Amino acid sequence: MDRLQNNIDVLIQTRRHASNAISDILKTANGLNEKQFADALNTKLTSNPNLLPCGWYNPPPFGISVLAEEKNNLNRLLFDSLRKEEFWPSDYPITKDSILFIYCSPVDKNTAVFGDIGVTVYAGEDTLIINHLQKAFNVLKQVADYCEVGMEFRDICDYAQKVFKENNVNNDRALLLTSGKDEFNLGHTVPFTHELPSKDEQNIINSGQFEAIRDLISHKRIYVGPEESFKITDNCAFTIEARLEDNDNSNCPNNFYHLIVSFKDGKKEVHDMYEPIKKAWNAKNL
Repeated sequence: MDRLQNNIDVLIQTRRHASNAISDILKTANGLNEKQFADALNTKLTSNPNLLPCGWYNPPPFGISVLAEEKNNLNRLLFDSLRKEEFWPSDYPITKDSILFIYCSPVDKNTAVFGDIGVTVYAGEDTLIINHLQKAFNVLKQVADYCEVGMEFRDICDYAQKVFKENNVNNDRALLLTSGKDEFNLGHTVPFTHELPSKDEQNIINSGQFEAIRDLISHKRIYVGPEESFKITDNCAFTIEARLEDNDNSNCPNNFYHLIVSFKDGKKEVHDMYEPIKKAWNAKNL
């Protein structure tokens, strides 16, 4: 099999492992706090011998984020960057009424391909929250479904802005922080799914040194930004992610959904892998 296509398969397998790990913990998560959930998720992920011992998006610790909030306290999810210590997993409790955000960033040892997954789940009964979260997920899925081979990332951003406006939501909280600019950011490529590592990059991967691999992944990404001319190729994968907020109603919680769009020999798939998570938590928003 083509190495790029193999790397895309690795991405899918890694993300599926992460989805299943989250699902297993959710079955008994009521009563845990954020940090206990994150620690249990780290244990699950690192039990896989194919993965690095830590997620690439680090900090937060282990490349994992778990944030819980209640409908009368919506500030916990108003993060600009998960790297800030104030938004690391804490002793904040998780209940069945929590609006619960979970993210992890596991990395395959052999390829340095990551299988990130991020999701917001809600099992409560508040229809305002359910409807807002459902709309946010559906809007993001609409953008992912739009992507095709040959499109430039900036075209996808233009389309996303149009869809966000039509649905009265915004992604203003997701800034392209690494550039130092207040710039719309919709996602990024998964390194080594559209081009193979150079000799020097392969040496870094082979070294197994986590910090070097983490930095390689971080700097290798191409952002889905409003000026980015990168064209979708026959073999590639990239994230479509957003934290959509209602333009008019501050009682609607911020949220996060993280989709991966992959192309293998020109054939597209959109990956969420949320079904096990939905069943485990009886989520009403997915």
